Amino acid sequence: MLFDSHSHLHFSQFDTDREEIIKKIRDSDVKTINVGTDFDDSKKAIELALKYPKIMKASVGLHPNDVMNADFDYDGFKELAENDIVVAIGECGLDYFRTLDSEAQLKQKEVFIKHVEMAQELDKPLILHCRPTVGTQNAYEDALKILVSCFQFHVSRLNGVAHFFVGSKETAKKFLDLGFYIS
Repeated sequence: MLFDSHSHLHFSQFDTDREEIIKKIRDSDVKTINVGTDFDDSKKAIELALKYPKIMKASVGLHPNDVMNADFDYDGFKELAENDIVVAIGECGLDYFRTLDSEAQLKQKEVFIKHVEMAQELDKPLILHCRPTVGTQNAYEDALKILVSCFQFHVSRLNGVAHFFVGSKETAKKFLDLGFYIS
C-alpha cells in the first residue's frame, strides 16, 4: 500500500475526472489525505473524504498565502478538525517566496502559531507549507523557531510532514529531529 500525504482531489480542477482518479487510487491500493487550504475548501476536503473513507482522510487549515484574504476562525476550524475523518491540521506555515511584505509575513506567523496550538490541543499532526525567499532558508528557520518554542510550553510532541520541502540537508535534519517527515 502507498500513502499520499498531500492531495487536493476536492479542487475544481478535478471536477471532470475526479471519479476516474479515485477509481485508479482505489484499484492501486493507495490512500490519500485531501488537504484543506481555507475554511470552505477544508469543508470540501472533509465531504469528499467522507464519501470515500476507506481510501481518503482530510486535513483542515488556512494556507499561508491566504491569511491576508481570510480570517483564521479558530473555533470554526477546530469544529471541522474534530471530525474523525480529519487526521491533520494544515496546510499551514510560512511562504516568503510569494509574500515579501513584512506585515503579511507577521500575519502568517500569527496564524501558523494558531495552527500549531490547535494541532497540540487536538493531538493531530501538522501539514506544513514552508517556502523560503529565493536563496535563503528564512521561512524554514522561522517555522522551526515557532515549533521549538511551542514545545517549551506543551508536554505533547508535535509531528507532521514538511510538504514541498526545498531546504538544505541541515534544515531537513532539524525537522526530522522534531518528528516531522519530509516530502
